[in-house]
Amino acid sequence: MVSTQICRCISHDACLPRLLTKTILIFTLNCLDIIPESVKITYVNNKFVDEVYANIRRYSRSGSYYINLWGSIKHTWANNISVHIVTTEFLHNEYRRSFIEFHYKFCDFINKEPMIGQMFVLKGVVCPLPKGEYRLMNMTVQSQHFPNRWPFEKGGADVNVTTTYTKEVVASGYIHLKFKQDKKKN
Repeated sequence: MVSTQICRCISHDACLPRLLTKTILIFTLNCLDIIPESVKITYVNNKFVDEVYANIRRYSRSGSYYINLWGSIKHTWANNISVHIVTTEFLHNEYRRSFIEFHYKFCDFINKEPMIGQMFVLKGVVCPLPKGEYRLMNMTVQSQHFPNRWPFEKGGADVNVTTTYTKEVVASGYIHLKFKQDKKKN
């Protein structure tokens, strides 16, 4: 979010401080915009979660895309739950598994993962997560924490939530994404 704001700021001359107009500044800033296209929950284990829904919204033509996720969990989530995110690349008219994968226990995902886990932290998700109903609305991926270059432009992520010890699937789904890499030079 911060890098996106910096990129947009650099593209407008009015954002640059007037003191720097006489000084020559040359720097390169890589900006990554992550645009979610669609999301689908493919499986829900009613033993652990209930009524899980997800969608993508855009509230104005020039606005950002937001991820909305809501549902209820029936047990407390801590490191007894694992989150597996496997990215896919859209290549030759199909989604193929990429080399980028994230495998975390739930508390490590929330507390230590700076890209996707931080998106949940900003909406109030804590570890351990007590049972109850949750509505996580208007979430955006924290793209300022992504690496300088992303290896492909179109892809997605297969998300599987499992129990840590028995590997029983709690929920699974996928999200299709576009990655827009802007390189601003000033």
